[in-house]
Amino acid sequence: MEEEIRCPVCANIFTEPVLLPCLHALCLKCACSLQRSVQALLAEPVGGQQAGPPGHDPDPPDGGADSDKASVYSETDSGVVVASRPTSYVSSPETTVNNEGGDGQPAAGQQQGVRCPVCHKVSALGPGAAADLPRYTAMSRIIARQRGDPSLGEASASTSAPTGTPATLPPCQLCEGPPRAATTECQQCQVLYCGPCLTSCHPPRGPLATHTLGSVAPLGGSIPGAGEVCAAHGERPSLYCLVCRWSGCRECGPGHSQHDLQPLDNLAKTHKAELSESLQQLSGRAKSAHSHITNLKTFQDRVNAHCDALAAEVERQCAELMEAVSAARTRLLAQLAAERESATKVYRDQAAGCTRRLHQTTALVQFCIEAIKEPDPAAFMQMGPQLIGRVSDLDLTWDKELASSSTRLSPYIDLDIEHKNALRAVNAFNFVQMKPPGTPEFLAEECVGENNSVTATWMPHPTSRVAGYVLEIDDGDGDFKEVHRGPETVCTVEGLHFNTVYHLRVRAYNISGVSPVSSPVPIRTSATAWFSLDRTLSHPECRLIAGGAGVTCESYEHRVALASVGFSRGRHYWQFTVDSYDANADVVFGVARLKVDREGMLGNDVHGWAMYIDHQRSWFLHGAAHHGRSDGGVGVGSTVGVLLDLNHGTLTFYVNDEQQGDVAFTDLEGLLYPAVSVNRNVTVTLHTSLDPPHSDYDSQSDT
Repeated sequence: MEEEIRCPVCANIFTEPVLLPCLHALCLKCACSLQRSVQALLAEPVGGQQAGPPGHDPDPPDGGADSDKASVYSETDSGVVVASRPTSYVSSPETTVNNEGGDGQPAAGQQQGVRCPVCHKVSALGPGAAADLPRYTAMSRIIARQRGDPSLGEASASTSAPTGTPATLPPCQLCEGPPRAATTECQQCQVLYCGPCLTSCHPPRGPLATHTLGSVAPLGGSIPGAGEVCAAHGERPSLYCLVCRWSGCRECGPGHSQHDLQPLDNLAKTHKAELSESLQQLSGRAKSAHSHITNLKTFQDRVNAHCDALAAEVERQCAELMEAVSAARTRLLAQLAAERESATKVYRDQAAGCTRRLHQTTALVQFCIEAIKEPDPAAFMQMGPQLIGRVSDLDLTWDKELASSSTRLSPYIDLDIEHKNALRAVNAFNFVQMKPPGTPEFLAEECVGENNSVTATWMPHPTSRVAGYVLEIDDGDGDFKEVHRGPETVCTVEGLHFNTVYHLRVRAYNISGVSPVSSPVPIRTSATAWFSLDRTLSHPECRLIAGGAGVTCESYEHRVALASVGFSRGRHYWQFTVDSYDANADVVFGVARLKVDREGMLGNDVHGWAMYIDHQRSWFLHGAAHHGRSDGGVGVGSTVGVLLDLNHGTLTFYVNDEQQGDVAFTDLEGLLYPAVSVNRNVTVTLHTSLDPPHSDYDSQSDT
């Protein structure tokens, strides 16, 4: 705590500390060295005040004498603080004579003052100048305790009492006869008691039992911890003036009758409690600061460790780049050697072929010359026509070969090398600023809807480092739901509703944080469904044809096949064409849930809704219950249509584009899949993405 007990002028531990009216402390010697006339202090700039003892290096704030003059008459304006001890004398600055001596000290009769080196306020002093400033007893005792010699503090405190005063106790205030010496003081009653009067007048019971009793300071002296003694009346101070910041005894109190006087002991306890509470808060701040400093030191180590790791990563990646360059060099040189060998081999082969043909040509030419020398015409005609044909053929062959080889003659191979792109990439090799990534952006031309699924594609912010993405989807209710999280930049969301606009948004994240969400992109699913029969959802004995466009069965028993797409809302229509049919067989069409029994006829359990039809009539079937018999059957080439209207919860069947009976089922809801059950006597083909036929609900909506 040495910073708190050093003089701001000499920078040494306080010696005989005195208290300025502004409540800042100085050594007595330093205060005396700073005292000057008030007029001189107000006239000079704040930075031009007289220097203190050696070692003093004031650093005053900007300001001139004008601001001090403007506030000289008011303490609240922080211009001049007037000492208010009862013995001080303060004259008006206007009536003082500005007659400073040649040595810089104030002339006789001139108001003296001192400028605080801490707050730079000017304090007017009494007739005794700086020597009359009150001794800073608390500071002296703190310094003494810090040095380990409490007697120094008591000795310093005792200097405020008049010298030669006998250390006798003050008289009891309640004795009827000659007063006895007081030995106890009640801090609440503020009365001095002798022993007998304390017993009779202040018994320790009832309300008086809670009062605080203390020892009485001797007149003209002090006891440890008792404080100063009034120099005028020899009593320990018991009152404190909040206006003048003065403490005195009861006899001095009438001089401050118009001021706010408080019991000194109670006020000191209140201030100590307030200081203790503030100290607790400050101590908490100090603990937080200590923890923060520890964290800062820890972060220094972590920064060093991170930089070391980054340096190692730089070395690793650079080594990897050099290995890649070396591998590319080896690969390119090997490829070049292969191209060299291939090109030179072609030319070697052509040269060898031409050489052989040249030998043949030379031999034929010599032979023809010798044949021409034959004098017998009959003998010449034995070979003449043949030689003419051979020469012509050989000449034509030479034209073709020379033309063919000359067009391919080139000293260059069909390769070149370009390193600028790779060089730009290497030059762009740099650290990536680790901060939350920027907003990713959708590639609108690659965001499409197909059937009841949507595919979204996006790209990261060009200057961001991304660890992954979060894709969210909203089907129009304003509530976005997360459907994908990962490093991929493309995602397909399936199992949606047909003919519905979905809004998707994406945000990126890394170890530093999360980016803002992107602007939503709207994607509409298909108005009608394209689908096929699904092998994994169908019974194993169902044999799918043309990738699920048709189905037959190897079993004599009915087996169920389901489509690849399920519906939960909207109107959907599809048809089956009967490709092969035994007149004794039943064909069953309808819808089902995934829990349907695939071992039997569709509609025999509660998870299927169907119509089974033969060559003469049809029935509706659900939960093994029949209803809705209708005349009219199917044969080879017939079409059976299924209309699933989940907007109204109905299922209707059509045969050859005519409605078969009434609406088959109502109150349907949930996820339903197109379904069919067949046996080996039946083969059907599926047709999808068809416009629904007109229904009664369409008529109602039109009206």
